[in-house]
Amino acid sequence: MGLQGIWWNEIGGKLEIEMETSDPKTFRGVYHSNFGTAFEKNYPLIGRCVNRGLASKMLAFVVVWDVEPPAIPDAVNPSVTAWCGRLQVVDGEEVIATTWIPGPAHGTRR
Repeated sequence: MGLQGIWWNEIGGKLEIEMETSDPKTFRGVYHSNFGTAFEKNYPLIGRCVNRGLASKMLAFVVVWDVEPPAIPDAVNPSVTAWCGRLQVVDGEEVIATTWIPGPAHGTRR
């Protein structure tokens, strides 16, 4: 089961993923958005994955959006979205299933 390659999501977005040769747990790529004012633009992504002998690979990645004009009025720009999930085989087909967390979020440093 390999993460490297081209992946499409249910709303027409495309991920192009390449594994780092120096670190097989790190991947980089490009997210091609198919939504809002980010439509048909390219955004770099970076992520990590690990399988430790499991039937699926656990993964997480982030994309920084620098959209002009912002997709949402008064939105923080740039913003970040993070995805976490796994690469698994479903009905004989490799599938990346993720949950995403849109940004921004606010926190305090202690």
